[in-house]
Amino acid sequence: MAESIDPRYRLLVLTMAYGGLRRGEAFALRRSRVDLIRRHVDVAEATREVAGISGVQFGPPKTKAGHRRVPLPRVVIDELIP
Repeated sequence: MAESIDPRYRLLVLTMAYGGLRRGEAFALRRSRVDLIRRHVDVAEATREVAGISGVQFGPPKTKAGHRRVPLPRVVIDELIP
């Protein structure tokens, strides 16, 4: 799938697929939550659509278990390094 998608979204697809991130978690991911040396991301926020409001809202994950450290394989880390 990552090979056939628009290149602008390749990293997003790889991160979601290999990291098991949900859409809202991936969209809320910030650079400060990515550790390239230790090869993981910290999931601490998620986006959600709010009824009656155009756009999305950032906030904590829905459950306590949603806060987690997710390891990423080398293939994803290599895509992150410019």
